[in-house]
Amino acid sequence: MLNSFRHKIWQWRIVMAIAPSVAGLVMLLRFTGWLQPLEWWAFDQLLCFRPAEAIDDRIVVVEIRESDLRKVKKWPIPDSMLANLLDKIRQQQPTAIGLDLYRDL
Repeated sequence: MLNSFRHKIWQWRIVMAIAPSVAGLVMLLRFTGWLQPLEWWAFDQLLCFRPAEAIDDRIVVVEIRESDLRKVKKWPIPDSMLANLLDKIRQQQPTAIGLDLYRDL
């Protein structure tokens, strides 16, 4: 009985030495950034399993492309043109309007 108890203690001693060592190694790799590419890959794989989201027809994105800039022939687009565009959008009575403008001043 005493031998089996010693044997169990010996087995647990190995586990108690290995488990913190592995945990410490993982923490060290995590804090130094070595695991980040693996984490990104795993996250990408999990996102692939998500079902496709339905398109919400209440949301409309209006964007200004390069072809629009060529038609206007001005950069940046004048504020008066943006104001006219916002007035046209406002006529549709949206709940919210968001702008993402880039101005190289």
